[in-house]
Amino acid sequence: MGASRNRVLLIILFGVVFASLVYLAASSPSKPPYGTLGDGQAKLHDRHTEAGRHSESETTERAAVPSSKPADKVIVYYFHPRSRDFSGRLMESFVKDALEKDFGADLKRGRLVFRSVNTDKPENRHFIDDYGLHIRSVVLSESLGGRELRHKNLVRVWALLRYKDKLQKYIQGEVRAYLEAQ
Repeated sequence: MGASRNRVLLIILFGVVFASLVYLAASSPSKPPYGTLGDGQAKLHDRHTEAGRHSESETTERAAVPSSKPADKVIVYYFHPRSRDFSGRLMESFVKDALEKDFGADLKRGRLVFRSVNTDKPENRHFIDDYGLHIRSVVLSESLGGRELRHKNLVRVWALLRYKDKLQKYIQGEVRAYLEAQ
């Protein structure tokens, strides 16, 4: 009786594992993590306005255009799902802290802006495709006149989460490069 019971439990367990794998395969995104847009130099989507909302009238793709004028602002986005765990909240606090330490004046003037964006909200879902997001991400976006010039997904942030100082130096270096590139 015990052997047949164990066999039934084993079959049920394998069934659950198999069903879980099928579900994950069916629900996973068709593109690789972080998409194929790289640093945003290949193509950009003009689907979001300065306020970060979807604009139905602006859906064309265009090549990144170097600007001779300085950017209006650099936006540091922290993208997250509705459900937030400890590491996600920690990442957001480290990013905010890094920006406030080195760029307080730029934050006050509005030249640098931090935005925490819930990608589970329907109005924010376009960012997933626009930036090739995978779960939680930190993205820099340079804009002029409400139109994005370029963006960069800071893919190393999660590898550096355990090392606050290195993480913050990485973020500060990338933000500084964006602010000084004008």
